[in-house]
Amino acid sequence: SIPPTLASVIPSIGPVGTSVTLSGSAFGSAGLVTFNGTSAPVISWSNTNILVTVPSGASSGPVIVIGDGGASNGLTFTVTPHISGINPSSGPIDTVVTIFGTSFGISQGSSNVTIGGTGAVINSWTDTQILAVVPELAAGSHSVVVTVGGSSSNSVPFAILGPVITSLFPWGDKGGSALTIYGSNFGSSQSSSTVTIGGISSAVTSWSDTQIITLSLIHISEPTRQ
Repeated sequence: SIPPTLASVIPSIGPVGTSVTLSGSAFGSAGLVTFNGTSAPVISWSNTNILVTVPSGASSGPVIVIGDGGASNGLTFTVTPHISGINPSSGPIDTVVTIFGTSFGISQGSSNVTIGGTGAVINSWTDTQILAVVPELAAGSHSVVVTVGGSSSNSVPFAILGPVITSLFPWGDKGGSALTIYGSNFGSSQSSSTVTIGGISSAVTSWSDTQIITLSLIHISEPTRQ
């Protein structure tokens, strides 16, 4: 039997689940297609054209057709990472975001996650799930992208929420007393964030996402009640 010849792989790049058309000759009436050694689901097969789906667990490498005449030559297919979703999709700076998807790689290596173009600290990394920390960026919508081996995933939006102050305690104390600020989206730690009162920076003694304790250097009057 004549060994199969693989002439083209279209497209030659894409995530798991992509439909790929293989063209060539001497494929026979049935056989096997592998993506870098991983068998691919076959949708249709003829002597000159095969339609397959990039299989789960596939990695970048040669696509090979195996027919009655043996194995074909290999043509390269690049498997790109794909983000299927993130949780949560909004939150303050320092939020830990779980990124779900495929083809991230079994370990981080030189791969990375960017949020709004800024590299994110990675807490954990598997082929289908990444835990990344939202970096310091302005409030608003930012794109989350996973890059593996120079190939970038689709982008998914994450909304960074700005800080909101809901109340202060106590009101009316003289300067130099401790002031507790209540609210949301302050971030889990102070990092480079600051508190100013009357335009004057205040020393912070504790910081959480919903409560800050700081030293008030000036008198703060309680708002007039209507």
